[in-house]
Amino acid sequence: MEAFVGDYLAHVVERRLASGPTSGINWCPRWWAHPEAISRLYALWRAWETMRVSDPQTGMSIWWRNHLDPHLAALAAEYGPFSRCGPDKHTEPRPLPVEPAPPDVLAQLPDAAGV
Repeated sequence: MEAFVGDYLAHVVERRLASGPTSGINWCPRWWAHPEAISRLYALWRAWETMRVSDPQTGMSIWWRNHLDPHLAALAAEYGPFSRCGPDKHTEPRPLPVEPAPPDVLAQLPDAAGV
């Protein structure tokens, strides 16, 4: 996955990076330090491998449209995981605040026996 991001994705994706007042996408050089980025980039890599092998004619076009574009948009979004980072700056991720769910709420789920 690291080779996919560093040796492939970083070289084929061309976007202006946000830097101060300059508009562009948010990207973090320490992408691997963001749990959401790891999950999304792993999914992108797996989809890329599957698409290039299973559909060599149109797989890459489908991958760009259905996989890369939405994931990259989410990663680089105003409120995405890289929103507080920049080309030369990493900001530690902040997990969402969570409170434990009351047992009676979880008991309402269809598969509550396994919760």
